[in-house]
Amino acid sequence: MRLSGNRLEKLPPNILQGMFALEEVDLSYNQLQSLPRGILSSNTNLKVLDLSNNKIQHLPEDVFGNLTQLKRLFLSNNKLQRLPKLKNLSEIETLYMEKNSLVTLSRDQFQGLSKLRDL
Repeated sequence: MRLSGNRLEKLPPNILQGMFALEEVDLSYNQLQSLPRGILSSNTNLKVLDLSNNKIQHLPEDVFGNLTQLKRLFLSNNKLQRLPKLKNLSEIETLYMEKNSLVTLSRDQFQGLSKLRDL
């Protein structure tokens, strides 16, 4: 699903609900400031998620909790001050998060990400 390059400011909470086979979501280059809680909870087959080039300031703590198959996550060029927990992303290989407003990283921020190759 590619919704990049629009002027989306908000997403309906159920926009991705029931799309179990979805493997890629591209929401880059929009005006998103946040994501609804649980928006990705049913997308367990997701492999690529691109949220780069938005205005996201905060992500729900458990936003990536069910994305155990995720391989590539793009969070670059947002306004994030902290990252949510990433511990369930055991398959993640690529994590881009440059050009944010990160203030701190937790001590165990990258714990369990044994397949991470590109940070």
